Amino acid sequence: EALDSTLLFATHPEAPWTGRLSAQSADGVDHASADLTNRPWLETIVEGPGQLRFWSRGHLEWQVNEVIFSGPPNAQQSLPEPSEWALQQVALPLGTHSVRWFKTSSLSALDQVSYAPNASLLPFDTWALLNDLEGDDARPDADPNGDSLSNRAAWAFGLSPTAARNADDEARLPEGDLLTTLLGDCLEMEFYRRMDSSEDYLPKFSHSPGGPWTALYDQVEVEDLGNGWQRIRVRDRIPVPGKGQRFGRVEISDQ
Repeated sequence: EALDSTLLFATHPEAPWTGRLSAQSADGVDHASADLTNRPWLETIVEGPGQLRFWSRGHLEWQVNEVIFSGPPNAQQSLPEPSEWALQQVALPLGTHSVRWFKTSSLSALDQVSYAPNASLLPFDTWALLNDLEGDDARPDADPNGDSLSNRAAWAFGLSPTAARNADDEARLPEGDLLTTLLGDCLEMEFYRRMDSSEDYLPKFSHSPGGPWTALYDQVEVEDLGNGWQRIRVRDRIPVPGKGQRFGRVEISDQ
């Protein structure tokens, strides 16, 4: 109750975090803290993607899986005074995440912890960091797992940049099917898209894998899947010619 949260928490068995009534809490009522012995920790488990939000004091340190954070999430922000409360927000990628907070000073405290599942809140740089991408492997055009998808594409469609793809992953990628219309057989393409993304998802079609590619299509359906994702279905305006072929792809670029 001191954390004003619906999440479930575990704590250090020998140095537990407990609720502390105090008008100096972030919410002016109470917060959580512990005695400064045995590096006391508090932990919760969340399912990504989504955004973790909490107030911290006393240069509190926290860890998401194996990645350790401290201070403000934006490097351009100044470090708050130890007695001041600071709002922290951490975007988490797809998957199960262990989040731990550590008391590092006598003033370290935690308050108002909340978690909002929403993939659209996940910036590329944080996604790369929490997927353990470093150096050249963290570039948007890199392909760490060698599956022919760049990091930018893996991020855009909600895939892992390091693990092998499974059937559920394949369903998130663009896939096509022929539909008989008054104009003839037309290619329909379906793909996943982040809501409120800073990236532009542009469907294109061509007679050849080598192009030229044109963005002549009709948007057939936009389905809100929840959790920050949409399923998009588009239809090529040019019918498949006789025994010819049509190809579709989705280009990802900055808006």
